[in-house]
Amino acid sequence: MTLVRMARKIPNDARNSDGDFLPDYLEQDSDNDGVDDGTDNCVTIVNPMQENSDSDAHGNACDNCPNHTNPLQTDHDNDNIGDACDPDITGNSAVEVGEVNTKTNVEVIDGNLFMKSSTSAIILKASNSTCWRITVNASGQLMSQQLDCPN
Repeated sequence: MTLVRMARKIPNDARNSDGDFLPDYLEQDSDNDGVDDGTDNCVTIVNPMQENSDSDAHGNACDNCPNHTNPLQTDHDNDNIGDACDPDITGNSAVEVGEVNTKTNVEVIDGNLFMKSSTSAIILKASNSTCWRITVNASGQLMSQQLDCPN
């Protein structure tokens, strides 16, 4: 008679989120918040009330954008702010299509540059390397003023 020994496959992930010396994969409530992992919306972060403001699968405690639905939790610039609510998705401080830079009050909407403030202007560099500050008055007329080009 041959004995076959069956080894239990142990996952490579031996995290222990709650510090109780039992790896998370062996626990039914990894974060000890009283909610079993099968229904917990933040398995490794204590959140007994299971708040979820945006109704995606991620609870507020572990959602990188808790007030905007973002089921994939994308964060292209890795700043821990989800792309769904990140004013600078690429992290380059420039305003681009789909971004809202709250520091400059500028948005790109459907490919159009929208400036939220009537005191804002656009600076354009001409082919002769001079720079011009362009504004619009209350009648819709464009006004231009030459200035030193920004660095």
